[in-house]
Amino acid sequence: MLAVELKLKQASAVLGIDPKDLQNLVQFQVLRPRRRASVYWFDNDDLLAAKVALYLKESLGTSTELLARFTEAFSASLKEEETSRVRYMWLRSRPASGREPVEVRIPVGNLAK
Repeated sequence: MLAVELKLKQASAVLGIDPKDLQNLVQFQVLRPRRRASVYWFDNDDLLAAKVALYLKESLGTSTELLARFTEAFSASLKEEETSRVRYMWLRSRPASGREPVEVRIPVGNLAK
């Protein structure tokens, strides 16, 4: 995969979303791209994390806080796996004892394309 580094407006164009929507995900700490000289820079992993966050937001209609937690868990797992070999990733909650966990399956392979 070709390594990229894009500014926020460039990243939003690649993702096909409004720059303000991407800025909101950064502002609410759902995404945490690198920042240099007051400019946010998105690499391949950040773009994929943004795609996952947008997918979860659209699919689950979840709160910003929960979306940030899901995205953080995804990003941590992403460092352990090579995305080109991963088709799906599962996120599972840890509920109080006696309750069923919530499980979300994310089509990482499709989103990475």
